[in-house]
Amino acid sequence: MFRYLPFQETLFTNDSGEYSTFGIKVLDSENNEVLSVSDVSPDKDFVCALCSDCNENLLEPVHLADVIEDYL
Repeated sequence: MFRYLPFQETLFTNDSGEYSTFGIKVLDSENNEVLSVSDVSPDKDFVCALCSDCNENLLEPVHLADVIEDYL
C-alpha cells in the first residue's frame, strides 16, 4: 500500500522567475519515499484532491504520471 502526499517547493525559471508550486511524494508502507513528482500544479487544493483520490483508489505508483496527465 502506498501513500500520496503533497509537498510545496519553490522553483525558478528564466521566463517566470521564482514561483511556488506543489508536487506529490509517494511513500511505501514503511514510509520510504519511492517516487516524487515535482511541479504538478501551483494550486494546493488541486494537488491535495489528487493525492486524496490516489490514496482512496489504492493507486500503484507506476500509474501516477498517467493520472496526473488525465487530471490536467
